[in-house]
Amino acid sequence: MQGSTPSAKLGIASAAAGALLWGFSGVCLQFLAAEYGVSSLFATMVRSLVAAVLFLAVIVAHDRRTLLRILSDRRLLAQHAVFGLGLFGSQFFYALSIALTNAGTATILQMSSTVFVLVYTAFAARAFPSARELAGLLCALGGVWLIVTHGNPAALVLPAAGLAVGLLNGISTAVYVAYPKRLLATFGSFTSTGIAMAFNAVLSSLLWTGSQALSPAGAHTVSPMPALDAFGVLVLIGGVAVLGTFVAFWLYVNGIRHAGPVTGSILGALEPLSALLVGSWWMGNPIAPADWTGFALMVAMVVLVSLPKRTSCTSAKYSS
Repeated sequence: MQGSTPSAKLGIASAAAGALLWGFSGVCLQFLAAEYGVSSLFATMVRSLVAAVLFLAVIVAHDRRTLLRILSDRRLLAQHAVFGLGLFGSQFFYALSIALTNAGTATILQMSSTVFVLVYTAFAARAFPSARELAGLLCALGGVWLIVTHGNPAALVLPAAGLAVGLLNGISTAVYVAYPKRLLATFGSFTSTGIAMAFNAVLSSLLWTGSQALSPAGAHTVSPMPALDAFGVLVLIGGVAVLGTFVAFWLYVNGIRHAGPVTGSILGALEPLSALLVGSWWMGNPIAPADWTGFALMVAMVVLVSLPKRTSCTSAKYSS
């Protein structure tokens, strides 16, 4: 971790706040699914649309030259579209994982993305993982096993679909962490992610609209428009889209700029902690001792794989 200068301390506080807001947004998604029947696809569409508008407004005001450069280059646009596809997969499968399990469990399973990035990095570099990285992998496997079984191999605490979707979320998150590293280094995390978010918004809007158009007349649609009251709209727009997506990203990116990617990666573990605690308080999600142990093992995994020389490939969501 970097030094204890005022700038670094401010960066730590900023990155921690961003991670906590990500966890809070997961509980908001659980609340919306349970109380209003908000589908994962609809929630993904709304959060990406609102966040994309906010991102692009800031980019137009402060980084218009970079935006025009990307928009004028088909190759760069295609690369950002792939980035947006990974972003869509991460957000959609995260929301679906929450609906099948709960916010805390889904967010812990999302931490498996670090393992998938580690495996990809090892194959791409044709290098065997270090002893520390292998120890991190074992911690991750042990953490997932405890969360899924609570220590009883004869019983699954989570539904099989919840586990499968949680791991798909980890893979999707790994894609959008590993793929755009060069884009983020060249054009900046904020601008590249804003453009990718716009592609995410277009894709999720097309998929949601298509699900409505293809549903038989009078049939229950795949992702119906939920009947939200004022509080539901506030939670969806304010809690998920603004605070849990746009503001969380801005705080986290600005935080790791001062505190460093390794510190940011470790602070990212506050996201599942936030989801666990807020989910228990707000939604009454049970937290068993095995869940705490599994969470501790996943945090240990993040620390172990963030410290070796391949830190830049196995760090948290937006450390590039």
